[in-house]
Amino acid sequence: MGLVTSGVVIGFLAARFVSGVIANLAALEKMGWKADDVQITFLAPSDAELACSQGSVDAWSTWEPYVGQEEVLFKSRRVISAEGLTPGLGFQVATAISIRDKRLELTALHRRLAAARAWSLNNTRGYAETWGRLMNIPAGVPLHWLVRGAHCAYRRQCDEG
Repeated sequence: MGLVTSGVVIGFLAARFVSGVIANLAALEKMGWKADDVQITFLAPSDAELACSQGSVDAWSTWEPYVGQEEVLFKSRRVISAEGLTPGLGFQVATAISIRDKRLELTALHRRLAAARAWSLNNTRGYAETWGRLMNIPAGVPLHWLVRGAHCAYRRQCDEG
């Protein structure tokens, strides 16, 4: 907090998508900073990565696999995380009507998601190798973030009402 001075330029991604901006602002607040303490610029992922590597921005806010890629391939380091501040990208919601009328289908979907999550947690290396091959990146990149995320338990939150 004392190390950050006004004028630090951070590249935010996703062209002002509300959820991304909220996560970024919450992470800044978690560190004791205000939005006015930094200069925010909105960039596409490829533009943000290039801007950071060339020094046009001091940092960029992104998600996986970009974070893992930066850490594994370029020895970058996470300085702020929205961990614990936002629910992440892995959640599903259903309307009350769907829960009432399609409970069996939603239960089956939940079971498939839980089984897939359990498989990924028990086969992290194989999952990372496949993911890396499909995305044409070194397997160490997805392995890095899959291991980091493995501590997060799969949670079921379904309104029974």
